[in-house]
Amino acid sequence: MNKMKIIFSSIIIFFICVISHFMYDWLPFSFLAIFFPVNESTWEHMKMLYTSILIFGMIRSFIDIYMQKPIRIFRIWVSACLSIPIYLIMYLPIYYLFGYHMWIALTILMITIIISQIIEQKVDDHENKKTFLITIFGIILSYIGFGYLTYHPILTDLFYDHQEKIYGLHYKDIG
Repeated sequence: MNKMKIIFSSIIIFFICVISHFMYDWLPFSFLAIFFPVNESTWEHMKMLYTSILIFGMIRSFIDIYMQKPIRIFRIWVSACLSIPIYLIMYLPIYYLFGYHMWIALTILMITIIISQIIEQKVDDHENKKTFLITIFGIILSYIGFGYLTYHPILTDLFYDHQEKIYGLHYKDIG
């Protein structure tokens, strides 16, 4: 994938992130809480990033099927998985030093998306049925984890929404 494709993909994923950010507010169904942010905690935004990369990857996969190109879902999943630690490594030190600033968070989000798209291109594209099944299993396990942590968050700063003073969907801060 050349640089223009990486930039184009990154911009589309960024806009999917923006839409994903508000999806649960627009459609507050319990099922959607597994895929989209339910509050303003850092963790919920990682779920948004992961889901947005997968959504774009699925759209691109459907286009590839239509154009009779091979599907490369494993590399999309690797890219989505790695986006979480990449973002956190850049964001958390800045957040703990300076606090939350929307433009900094959005800039780091875009940088993370670009890096994830570069990584996606570097992942070996020799996909077979076994890798496909492992990927599907990994995606399912990821969303089971996201769902569990949305409804039963760990009571740490990563899961805490400082604006609403809650963890996940149900846990209010009583301190």
